[in-house]
Amino acid sequence: RFQSGECSKLKSFKVSLVEPDPCCYFAVQNQCEREAEEERSEWVLGLSHTILLITDSLLPAFPVTCDPVPGAQQTARRLMAGYLIHRD
Repeated sequence: RFQSGECSKLKSFKVSLVEPDPCCYFAVQNQCEREAEEERSEWVLGLSHTILLITDSLLPAFPVTCDPVPGAQQTARRLMAGYLIHRD
């Protein structure tokens, strides 16, 4: 959030993967503060929806099981946490 100057009139939001990785700031400007907040909210919803669609396309939903496959000893110890975190 900008504290002073011309930029303090902007309604901004930040998109980052994981702190402290690089991030992108986006901002909207409008004479009416309420309209600026609404436009910023639309941008946030639009971006978050797009990220959800991309995530769903890369990690499609399917039934997950941790039960070993009969006759396949290498499946006796499975780690599913990474997939479950992204699907939660």
